[in-house]
Amino acid sequence: MLLTGRHKFFWLLIGLAFLPLLVVAPVHAGDPFGFNSSWNYQEAGGDNQDSSTVSQNYNLTYSKDLSAAMSFSGSVRYSESSPSEGRDSSTLSPRLSFDLRNDLFNLNLNASETKSESEGSATRTNDAWGANLSSNLAEGWPGVRLYISQSTATDDEDLTDTQSDSAGVSVDYNYGPFEMLYDANYSQSTNNIELTESETLDQTGQVSYADTFWNGRVAVSASQQYKVAESTTKNPDGALVTSGRYYKIDADPDDAAASLGTGSFVGEDVFQQTDQNMTIQIDSPLNDAAPINGEFDVLKVGLYRLIGSERTTLQDSVADLLDSDAEWEIYYFNVGDSSWTEIPASNFNVTVGGDYFNGNFRTVVTLSLSSSYSADYVKVVSLSQNATYHAYVDDIVAYNSTVSLLDNVELTRDTTSIQSQFSTTVNLTDRWTVSYSLRRVENQYDTGDTLQLNQSLTSSYRLNGTVGFSLAVTDNIDEADNSADRKSRSYSLSMNALPLSTLNYSLAYTHTDNSSDDGRDTTSDSVSSTLTAAIYPDLTASWSVHWSQNKNSYEETKSSSYGTTVRMTARLSPKADLDFDLGYSESESTGGDTTTATTYGIDLGYRPSDMLLIDVSYDGEIEDNTSTLTGYTSWLWSRKLQSRFGFTYEFADEIEQTYNAQLSWMISRYLSLQSNGNYTITDDASSWNFNGSLNMVF
Repeated sequence: MLLTGRHKFFWLLIGLAFLPLLVVAPVHAGDPFGFNSSWNYQEAGGDNQDSSTVSQNYNLTYSKDLSAAMSFSGSVRYSESSPSEGRDSSTLSPRLSFDLRNDLFNLNLNASETKSESEGSATRTNDAWGANLSSNLAEGWPGVRLYISQSTATDDEDLTDTQSDSAGVSVDYNYGPFEMLYDANYSQSTNNIELTESETLDQTGQVSYADTFWNGRVAVSASQQYKVAESTTKNPDGALVTSGRYYKIDADPDDAAASLGTGSFVGEDVFQQTDQNMTIQIDSPLNDAAPINGEFDVLKVGLYRLIGSERTTLQDSVADLLDSDAEWEIYYFNVGDSSWTEIPASNFNVTVGGDYFNGNFRTVVTLSLSSSYSADYVKVVSLSQNATYHAYVDDIVAYNSTVSLLDNVELTRDTTSIQSQFSTTVNLTDRWTVSYSLRRVENQYDTGDTLQLNQSLTSSYRLNGTVGFSLAVTDNIDEADNSADRKSRSYSLSMNALPLSTLNYSLAYTHTDNSSDDGRDTTSDSVSSTLTAAIYPDLTASWSVHWSQNKNSYEETKSSSYGTTVRMTARLSPKADLDFDLGYSESESTGGDTTTATTYGIDLGYRPSDMLLIDVSYDGEIEDNTSTLTGYTSWLWSRKLQSRFGFTYEFADEIEQTYNAQLSWMISRYLSLQSNGNYTITDDASSWNFNGSLNMVF
């Protein structure tokens, strides 16, 4: 731990930062203060539910050059939000910065604090300070940078108490075509609630080279980087040891049993957030799976609700409903199993709490198992069905925890990364260019090594002033100790011709082979062509055609697709433009399944004056029997007043109508008003929303 007595030191630092301002340059009226504020009102309603939110923001800034070598700046931000449904919240953020500059070095000291309050939740305080010292020497001397920082996070209910410290040094030096860099960073994190500590030391060394030869006809660049990272986690006094955390959201888990009917799970998928099809309600209960490939005895499900666009915790009534073992089911699955295996409800218990995630409070459901399970996938099912309340999923976390019987346990992980890069471009003649690039990345982990090797060779040749050719070959190799090795090679050939000043033609072909040690081999071919012509000075047209085919030898599947599109743009007059497009596509897969789509669109824009713009468009798809009519008018009443009115009609199985309006008014040099709203009508319901914002700047 770099420093202790965090809050005392934090306010002492703020006082020291203020001291030069008070001694050297007392503040008088007319000093460079700045102030801006905004007041925002949002309201939404309709046949379902009405809601509104009032928010206000204030920002006071101060910036002053104390001398030719010193400057000081500070700011205080305050924001407050009051929704009609949900909890009021507010944030207060002061920040200070001091800079000292001379011919030898630049020094920056900064400190900030953010205090967040939310009705019914813990008040959270985040403190941070930092110092940066960088050299300012003449050319030919190495550049040196030293930095140190500390941040803390606490709340008034002792749910959060963490501290992070970091320090580092960076040295770079240029000598002719060579550039050398060394960077080292040490960081330490302490969690006083979970009684855990972690330390990380990152070191990076890199040498780069770049130069040209023979009057610029040959360019060469290369680099070699070596990076070592060592991390240690300490768990004193029998604290909780977390040996693995796995994040994943997927409403359609895969590679389970065919009887599950859940589709296919992409192994390369990473954690993602989504609001779609993730709600706990009567028509779509939670049923999400996560790939973990390891042991677990704790599952955590992060949930939130939306009030307007703001994320917050669930209502107490919903949280109470979820706080029951009978409301949850847990399943696990290993590759090769024929079905999911359910974990009996007697083997786990449920608790509902909360945490602070990505700047928002949320509800967390923790499912603690009585023993560890080993699985490739784990699935969490919520049996709660409530048509009134919606609970969206942030993430699912699965990990294995063990209680240490020793006084102190350390988990150490070492990572080594070696990166090599080389590229060269040779202009053989004024018309012929050849390029080659190579990139090799080797990562050495405690659990195994990985290797990536990427190469590409490109050659382009212009036969004359009107015809050019390009040939490219790329080769990618991915090797890993814990997974199948994969190889990919692609060949492409393209041509571009300009036979006339008003006619352009291009043609391209690509072939790709993918293979892996587990036999998942695929091949793909694609051909595309585009013809663009200026038929008349005010009329241009283009015609594009594409074809592709994919074969999967492992799954014995084959698919192909074809499409063509015609586009035209006409300038009917100096004030009117017309765009038209017509497209057709067809795809066929194994088994003879064929789908077709015929699309069309037309757009007319008319500007009768500099003050008025009118635009109307109509597009649709014939096979689905869907279409959309959209239009808007934009008025520039004056340099300070603008407005826009629009509508959208969507024609499908049911008709949806949307009307929208926007207004922007610069009332004075210091005051402005923005507002927008829309009204939507469907066959079953109607809804509307309004947003107004008043901004003041001094």
